[in-house]
Amino acid sequence: MMRSSHDHNKLTAFQMIRSLKAKIWFTICSIVLMFSFFTLYYFPSQQGSLLVNNYESEVQNLANTVALGVKIAINEQNFEGVQTAMEFVKGDPRLQFISMLQTDTVWNQAHDKFSIKQNVFRTFPENQRVDAKVASNDSLIVKKAPFSTGMMSGAILLGFNTKGIEASKARITRTSIIVSGIVLAFGILIGLWLARTITIPVLKLRDAARLVGKG
Repeated sequence: MMRSSHDHNKLTAFQMIRSLKAKIWFTICSIVLMFSFFTLYYFPSQQGSLLVNNYESEVQNLANTVALGVKIAINEQNFEGVQTAMEFVKGDPRLQFISMLQTDTVWNQAHDKFSIKQNVFRTFPENQRVDAKVASNDSLIVKKAPFSTGMMSGAILLGFNTKGIEASKARITRTSIIVSGIVLAFGILIGLWLARTITIPVLKLRDAARLVGKG
């Protein structure tokens, strides 16, 4: 009878340890998973969006600057100045193309309706073929800056590649993976330490309480 009671106490102690360890591991795993989600998905996603937004703003500002230079040059009838303005971004390694578009008003035969059409007037590099309707994609950021003068109206179309953005995103992802791995390793070590450190004193307190209860 006493042996049965002793076995029952051992079984109860084992179940208690297992239950306590399970709770500790559940808590640790929850924290690690939350942090891993933040470092592996949320943080890279937010940083990637911020990089793209800043890059788009930079390209738009450059297009605006070139358009202003072109407008001033045309108003002054300084056609060499138009070329100089377009070459403002010539040395930028991210440059894919820069085009000057000319806006034309096209009337129908009855001359009662018209449409606005933009044609590529000049492009740098000169061997680059550009569609006036080209739009941004995964590998290219395209921004347009309109200008208007008494002589002509048009726009500057500026295209920059996204190689720098993709490289920055890759670095952020690598850093996130490394940080997540370190957190996971620390989580496992802390879980092992807590499981050992907490369960033993708890069992001792339980045994002491039983002895006090028996008088």
